[in-house]
Amino acid sequence: MAMKFSGILLVSDIDGTLVEAPASIPPRNIAAAQRFTEQGGRFAIATGRSVLSTKQFVDQLPVNAPCILFNGSGIYDYAAQKMLTANYLPESFRQHIIDFCAAFPTMGAVVLDERDLFSVAPMTYTDRYLSKELMPFVDYDLDCLRGDYLKVIFTMDPGMQPDAMTFLEEQGWQDVHCVRSSPYFIEMLPLHCNKGNGLRRLSETVGLPLDQIAAIGDYDNDLEMLQTAGYPATVSDAPDRVKQVCKLVVGHCMDGAVADLIEHLEAYGLT
Repeated sequence: MAMKFSGILLVSDIDGTLVEAPASIPPRNIAAAQRFTEQGGRFAIATGRSVLSTKQFVDQLPVNAPCILFNGSGIYDYAAQKMLTANYLPESFRQHIIDFCAAFPTMGAVVLDERDLFSVAPMTYTDRYLSKELMPFVDYDLDCLRGDYLKVIFTMDPGMQPDAMTFLEEQGWQDVHCVRSSPYFIEMLPLHCNKGNGLRRLSETVGLPLDQIAAIGDYDNDLEMLQTAGYPATVSDAPDRVKQVCKLVVGHCMDGAVADLIEHLEAYGLT
């Protein structure tokens, strides 16, 4: 007998959707994800976090598909413990950091490779916000970075973000993509990297069409994913610009938003 969710993939954002770190994942979400996979569903994560930062959540969930990491710059298979695809920042990202931080001297900047986070600017906001979200980092000199990097997180007071976004728009950089991922983060990604394109690659990897994929997220960095998935959902406190692209608005993250979505799928399917 065919299982209820066979041939369906559910992809969830972490922060503000699955959980608000440093709190624990709501038990409702864990129990619902378990039911979903026991009935044949595939469950994956789509996050801006790194391999190690995401693992603490994967270990608590029945993840049985590769995950979208670094806001779409990479796809990682936790079962095989390997990166399936990765896109790296151009060498120009270093000068972009210098220019951006010169315009906003108190802003933090954290560079990510596949495993580690390197703070290369003042740490006031970085320590305040990344530590709260259980994302450990090390203080480092930008000139000493060697290797390939998947993204940069700029940390700031929420009041700085509108001016910071205006500055980025005025630069007209053609080799990177910048997006707000929370009220206190702006991220710099390789050009064309976002969760939407990551979802397309994941769809090909697992062999499931986009119309058989449900996705749930809460902020600007989830928009492309929600616009790409066959069944997009968001949380009750998401910005209106996110709600407008979704078919379903569920409850608050910490009340079990992911469980709300799964219960809807149990009752109505992808309709």
